[in-house]
Amino acid sequence: MRVTTNSRVSAKVRSGNRGFSLLEVLISIVVVAIGLLGVAGLQIAAIKLADTAQTRTSGAALVSNITERIRSNSGKVASYALSYGVVPTATTTQAERDLAQWRANISDLPNGDASITVSADPACPALPSSSGYRSCSLVTVNVRWSETRHSRSSAAGQSAPVIFTATTRI
Repeated sequence: MRVTTNSRVSAKVRSGNRGFSLLEVLISIVVVAIGLLGVAGLQIAAIKLADTAQTRTSGAALVSNITERIRSNSGKVASYALSYGVVPTATTTQAERDLAQWRANISDLPNGDASITVSADPACPALPSSSGYRSCSLVTVNVRWSETRHSRSSAAGQSAPVIFTATTRI
């Protein structure tokens, strides 16, 4: 037995289905494009956060670096006092050389600056001066930089600086 189909009915059914598959393809392209834009946005955010994390890690490492330099030259702790904006030029003593090298590294941070304050710790009894060490000095190291590339700026276009502070007893 042979089945015959009406050619007019088949033509009408086929012409209606042709446009439907094209519409499905266009919708799927739009959905994929929106998804790809979302992935691109996430990638940009990840790159910004990785750069911010790298800068903060560098700032923390610089604080640790100068703290260890001061600790290794603990007899001259007071010589390491430094104000914001001051660039040491003399390099005759170990403390001056340490500060000059450290300040050069601070300038690698975006708008990097630093200060070091040295004060006596009243909570700690001092060792006799014959020991050659000034005991119980509190050393506070402040490193600041700007994250204007990735942070939300204020109306004036400036962002608040990031300040990393560490205080240690030497």
